[in-house]
Amino acid sequence: MGVAADLDAQLRALAAAGGFRGTVRVECEGAVVVDAAYGRDGAERELGSGAAFQIASVSKTFAAACALWLVDRGAISFDDPVHRWIGAPPASWSSMTVRQLLTHTSGLCHWDGLGVDLCSAYERADLIDRITSSQLLFDPGTRWSYSSPGFVLVAHIVETATGCPYRQVATDQLLSPLALSHTSVGDPPEGVVTARGSVIGRGVPSAELRSTNVGTGDVWSTAADLAWWPRALASPGVLSSTMRDAIFTQQAHISEGEDGLTDLGYCYGWFSARCENLPVIFRDSSSFGGDLGGWGRLGR
Repeated sequence: MGVAADLDAQLRALAAAGGFRGTVRVECEGAVVVDAAYGRDGAERELGSGAAFQIASVSKTFAAACALWLVDRGAISFDDPVHRWIGAPPASWSSMTVRQLLTHTSGLCHWDGLGVDLCSAYERADLIDRITSSQLLFDPGTRWSYSSPGFVLVAHIVETATGCPYRQVATDQLLSPLALSHTSVGDPPEGVVTARGSVIGRGVPSAELRSTNVGTGDVWSTAADLAWWPRALASPGVLSSTMRDAIFTQQAHISEGEDGLTDLGYCYGWFSARCENLPVIFRDSSSFGGDLGGWGRLGR
């Protein structure tokens, strides 16, 4: 049995036993090896390989790309103080920079420190007030700690610098030029079947994607588009060669090793590591569980 057929058989067996549900796409040197769906979604509907999911914190890779696109154009700088774009944050924020928001080294807490219901809508001013009123976990730039609220601020900076809604910037400057036709920000992509998320086989409510999770967990996409996304981002077109290199280059070290990975670090929106001494770039995700840095494991 070939590798693709063997993988497909294993996934189907897992799905039949209730141990896996979702869509899988594996590509090798441009060729599609596996493109299939297994099991049912959180609403107990049979999944199809072209289904769009809320991709949760994988959305941060899009926010980071928007920010680097603006850096390319001189509209913002990595070293801009955050207070330039946010207004009047507390004195403890005086040294916090845009780079630190993008690399989770700002000292900002994760959602659990804000008392925010991710399924409810918040006015932007209220959300920013909650973030700026929270106590920093450490002095900016001195440590690494995963913070989704930090990427809410990244989206706000994108909006402030461009004068346009974040979703419009992401659509016009990333999704359309890179032909990500089954990917959208906020609302589900038109004409695409959407899947309801689940945790341990149980359906979960939708996160609020138009305001609360802006920039940090607001994107819908399919397995095919997500397979194309990093390759498209690494190709000439949207970002300069300098920014294309930077977005996949480790900016903050996390640990020497974890779960079989070594030299684990964070780039801009992406994680970096080595696996069996080969360099890897990846993004984990979990809407109601956790990211590698504080929300769960290979799942928001």
